[in-house]
Amino acid sequence: MHLHEQLARYGSLTLSHEELLTLILNLTPDDPASRMQVARLLRERGFRGVMCAEVGELCEDYGCSPALAARLVALAELYHRVATLSEELPMSIHCVEDAARLVLPSMSHLDYEQLRVLLLDTSNHVQANLVLYQGTLNELSARVAEVFRPAITRKAAAIIICHNHPSGNPEPSTEDLLFTRNLIEARDLLGIAVQDHLIIAGGGYRSALAALLRVTRKQDRTAATPLQLEPERDETIFVGTDATHTADEAATASFYHSIGKDGEA
Repeated sequence: MHLHEQLARYGSLTLSHEELLTLILNLTPDDPASRMQVARLLRERGFRGVMCAEVGELCEDYGCSPALAARLVALAELYHRVATLSEELPMSIHCVEDAARLVLPSMSHLDYEQLRVLLLDTSNHVQANLVLYQGTLNELSARVAEVFRPAITRKAAAIIICHNHPSGNPEPSTEDLLFTRNLIEARDLLGIAVQDHLIIAGGGYRSALAALLRVTRKQDRTAATPLQLEPERDETIFVGTDATHTADEAATASFYHSIGKDGEA
């Protein structure tokens, strides 16, 4: 059965990434080299890696023809443009998944670290979705004021910080937790609520704020001075799933329910 027949009869979900690319790029059995190159790309880089590839590296590193490389990059550009449609404003944030849905399409595929801030008004509406920084979060830790500056100038009631881990592991690092704690301390001075700090990776997300609450509870029990991340079960959340909410997620959710009431978490 041909791929187009399989799609028509059983639906697109029955096709693998490789089969979808084969169908979209119109790779025929008469062109086995191109099919092998696409298969190698997916095997070595994964789908997100293919969506970040450049024409030069596709030709030089994977032996793609200029025409095939151009089609792949054009497909990637279309993918990125469609992804940005989910960022159209206005929209309201009622829970952590709403915030994750807004940034996942744009951030989960990146091979470099990016930090964004969502600015919210007192009615939970997203005023802006801003890229603040690209690089490593460590370099931004000393400049917390830069995160709050757009919120101050636009008179936002609250912010949600989002950054990605290109490694694909959404587990908050010690640096992520320290950065989150610095944001919370600045919030107390500025009166702008920090509703969450989301770590985006591997198609899912984790709440650094929930992790910080967990660490704080542990320190309260042990009187430990260093900030250390407590090993826990995998709590990565994938948007669209019916994962059971943990106690930490429930605690974090309370921050969202408070938006628009008193302006503070």
